Amino acid sequence: ADAEGAITVTVESTDIAGNAATDVTESDVSQAMVIDKTAPVLTAATTAATYHDNAETVTLTLTYSDANGLDTGAATPTATVQGQTATSAVYDSSSQVTVTYTFAGGETEGELSFVATPQDEAGNVASSTPFGVTTGNAVFDETAPTVVSVVADKKFYAEGALVTIVVTYADDGSTLDPATDTATFMGNAATSVDVSGLVLTATYTIASGDADDADITFSIDVSDLGGHAAPQVTALTGAEPLPKVDKTAPTLVSAVADADYYKEGATVTLTVTYSDASGLMDATPTITFMGDQVLSSGDIDVTGLVITATYVIRSADAEGAITVTVEATDYAGHTVADVTESDVSEALVIDKTAP
Repeated sequence: ADAEGAITVTVESTDIAGNAATDVTESDVSQAMVIDKTAPVLTAATTAATYHDNAETVTLTLTYSDANGLDTGAATPTATVQGQTATSAVYDSSSQVTVTYTFAGGETEGELSFVATPQDEAGNVASSTPFGVTTGNAVFDETAPTVVSVVADKKFYAEGALVTIVVTYADDGSTLDPATDTATFMGNAATSVDVSGLVLTATYTIASGDADDADITFSIDVSDLGGHAAPQVTALTGAEPLPKVDKTAPTLVSAVADADYYKEGATVTLTVTYSDASGLMDATPTITFMGDQVLSSGDIDVTGLVITATYVIRSADAEGAITVTVEATDYAGHTVADVTESDVSEALVIDKTAP
């Protein structure tokens, strides 16, 4: 029930003869007496450096608020870093404690977690709840980033096209350092290199001097914020072949149908074959039969340089010539001259009339 604050006391006494002595009160005591029920409260936790490696020492400065101050004469305060006993913990003043810890290796990587339990003059001990720094970051990082995936946005690139390589890394203790990223493509400087967290994106614009049908080689380097270099990246993941330069548009080799004449309900199968030394056909051609019947993707197959299309003759289709238009590009984006019924090796005819 005693409130925090000054302790009051009165001592009334007499001698054996019955003479009353002057009362003694708290003001006569050689030091102030205070009730203090409140533990010190942490107000700031700072470190001089952000990233710490194996065998390095972190120095943590802790500032506390306490009405009557920390007990600088008390035993060394207890402190831990990443769950390990601190190397040292000392009172610097009535409001400040310094904790140091030298990393042995194997501690949990990532943001540092601290516990410190200094006490005040009354013996109240600060909370043992773990805490982090109050300004900036403090991180333990002893390992280099590892490569998770390396992906190109396309397989073939025309002159002037932008090659984009995205590299994703894993790193328990840190993220990538944008100041350390470098990339070259085909021996030339990258157009751009950007880092966001653990993802690096490098781009390159295919130049006129880059050879047609050449592999697009690349070399990508970066370190994490802790100073650890990631493995150099020179290949795509998943055993994917390197992308290629493709400066030449495909040319038509043949357009062949499976028959000449088709009755209602019959299926026309048209196979269009192209030639392209350094590319493949894009998987999304537009194919139209009878002027307005655009085929769905399920009626089209693209394998390498061969496009196969199927169309079922409708009751609404009039007897006579079957018209068709195939609009296609290769993976590099080169447009091929449209293939029409005049390019097919034989005339295609709808015949619904029995002999």
